[in-house]
Amino acid sequence: MAYIFKYIIGLVIGLIIAVFASLIAFKKGIEHRRKVAEEAIGSAEEEAKRIVKEAERQAEGKKREYLLLAKEEIHKSKVNLEKEVRERRNELTRSEKRLIQKEEANDKKTEDLDVRSSELDIREEEINEAKVNVEQIEQRQLQELERISGLSIEEGKQFL
Repeated sequence: MAYIFKYIIGLVIGLIIAVFASLIAFKKGIEHRRKVAEEAIGSAEEEAKRIVKEAERQAEGKKREYLLLAKEEIHKSKVNLEKEVRERRNELTRSEKRLIQKEEANDKKTEDLDVRSSELDIREEEINEAKVNVEQIEQRQLQELERISGLSIEEGKQFL
């Protein structure tokens, strides 16, 4: 019986050791699974961080690209606007020069007309003076003819 008792005790101790070994193995398995899961999570988190950084880098690149495109577009618009303003200024300058030339031509014509008008006024005065002189000379000649002929105008008309 002692032999059986030793055998049973050995069996119980073996079972207890087996249960403890199983528990330890189970615990180690859980810890190992947890560790593998944590590593997987850590790896996934690192991958997520890497993806986020890559996305941020790409977004920054796109942002710079779009800013550069926007600046180029603004520059083109500014150049076009400056060109248009310059063309309009040139056209205004040409129009202003044409107007000034027309004004100068009109002023010259007005001045010429004023000079001609003054000349015509002077000629009219001269003509009027000449007319008066001719009438005076005519009157004197008639008087002289009357005196020389001894006939008056009425008498001369009747004589003819």
